[in-house]
Amino acid sequence: MLDGLLQRAKENDVILAGTPNNLHVTDYATPPAFRLAPNRLQGIVLAFLFSLGFGVCLATMLEYLDDSVRSSDDVSRVLGLPTLATIPILKNARVRRLVSDGVTSLQLRNGNGNGNGNGNGNGNATAKEMATATQR
Repeated sequence: MLDGLLQRAKENDVILAGTPNNLHVTDYATPPAFRLAPNRLQGIVLAFLFSLGFGVCLATMLEYLDDSVRSSDDVSRVLGLPTLATIPILKNARVRRLVSDGVTSLQLRNGNGNGNGNGNGNGNATAKEMATATQR
């Protein structure tokens, strides 16, 4: 039994000697003098500053690439010609609704353009129809 154990140890030595080990320890690690941890406040501040800078650059780039015309001054500046006419923007929702409806109070009062008005032949709207058109 001792002979078998010694022979097996020799075989292990031969196997270990046949595989070269190129690893060498050059310097052993030493524990730091003080504890190291991530600085969260610094990370948050840096992330905020980078995102703010990125947002400003993105907004500037989008404004630079925007070539839409928003006013008559833009048309005059781009084309070098004076503006002949403008289309007004309807800001009041009630006026916009009256203009976009199929039947307005003016149409009920004066007829719908085909000479028949409200269908009773005389072109005059009833009080109920006028109230309905005014409430729209």
